[in-house]
Order: sequence, then C-alpha cells, then structure tokens
Amino acid sequence: MPEKLSPDNQTGNTSSHTTLLNLNAPMRQEDYLNGHKLNARKRRFWLSVLAVGLGALCFILAAYSSAKQPLQEIYFLSLGGFLVLYGLLLGQFIFTLRVLRHWKQQNRKRALQLNWKVTEAGIYGRDDADKPVLIHWENMDNWLEDSHLFLIRLPSLLWIALPKHLFSETVQKELRHLLKEKLKAG
Repeated sequence: MPEKLSPDNQTGNTSSHTTLLNLNAPMRQEDYLNGHKLNARKRRFWLSVLAVGLGALCFILAAYSSAKQPLQEIYFLSLGGFLVLYGLLLGQFIFTLRVLRHWKQQNRKRALQLNWKVTEAGIYGRDDADKPVLIHWENMDNWLEDSHLFLIRLPSLLWIALPKHLFSETVQKELRHLLKEKLKAG
C-alpha cells in the first residue's frame, strides 16, 4: 500500500529529492479500464456525437428520398440506425472490449505493477525495459480526476494512473493539491 514518507536517504538519483508519496501495488483490471476511459473521454464523447449526428442526417435524407426511391430510403434508415446505435451503445462496448483485450495481452507478458514515487522533482518509475526513469513535472501535459483515480497525462497518449482506493482521504487531498500546484488540469 502507498504511504506518505519522510525525506528518504536512498542512493542513486532520488537521494536529493523528498519522497512525497510512494506507490507500489499491482494494477487492477478495473483501474486499467478506468484509466483508459478517463484518458479518452473527450475523444469518445465527440466520436459519439459525430456518429449520432451523422445518423440523424441519414434519417433526414431517408425522409426526403422515401417517395422517389424506396431502396435509398432503406439504405439511409439502416445506415442512420447503425450510426445512432454505434454512438449511443456500440462504441462504448467496443472500446471496453479493446481495452480489456489489451489488458490480457499486457498481463500475459508480465503482471502490470503500479510502481511510482512522487517527489518535488517529478515522478520516478520504471520503463518497459524495467530501467529507472524520472519524469519531470514540466514534461507532463496535465492531470484529470474522477471518482476512481487521478490520471496524469504524458506526451504521446501515455498516462500514469494513481487509483484512489489505494489512498486515504488525507493523502488524496495532498496529492490533489500537489497536482494543482505542478500541473494544469485537463
């Protein structure tokens, strides 16, 4: 479980930085899914709006083509129905299936681990080659929060998830204050 630590006396790169929060826990499937949902929520919202809008346009086109060409009416009604269904239901379902499939593929290679150390300098972690890495605050894009987690966005669609269920209310408030101080809200 993560805990708030006092300044550490570690060797290596982190010795000069005060550890504000240490997180070492297995990544749960629901945290992984919630991280993806939060990271892609604006993109998914606008894709849904676009699909429903195009579906409505197809319904309008079907209404105007109904008397002249019944086959065209069926085509527009079918396409419009599919687009509205995709925008309201199918898109969410397909997104969830894709994320869960990716979760299974990643977990087959190695168990996903949340291993982050939050300091004044940035966030320490490990890359895919298991080498230590420091991500400076100025190299992070922004942060988001929902009822499940804090999500710190990095360039190139990468992100760091800090699930709230691992933190006490006090630590959540301190982390929220630190993120507001260091990063802009997304």
